[in-house]
Amino acid sequence: MNPQLISLIELALNVTLAAIPQTTAFAPLAAGLEAAANPLIASIQTGATKTTDVLAGFATVIALITTLKQETGISPAVSAKLDEYLVAAQNGTVAALAAHTAGYDAGQLSPVTPIA
Repeated sequence: MNPQLISLIELALNVTLAAIPQTTAFAPLAAGLEAAANPLIASIQTGATKTTDVLAGFATVIALITTLKQETGISPAVSAKLDEYLVAAQNGTVAALAAHTAGYDAGQLSPVTPIA
């Protein structure tokens, strides 16, 4: 268990939730964001394997982006950027699973193209 990491995640969630207006219109967004992050915190708390933590992290990112994409009023530019992040998280999940299954192979490594 890594209490510092859990504290950091909880702090980020608390800051994010504090930034969301506490009105009934935003209640589903706040609940969705909290529900998306809880599995990651639970994975870290239980002392799961690093692979499980990585997969939980990608699942959290995917759930957070999916939650944000449900909000109306997001500009097309922000929505497109969220789509890029979603694809990157999905690709990361596939790569993490492949690496876990096949093991480490340095020959498979290549430079990462940054998301601009």
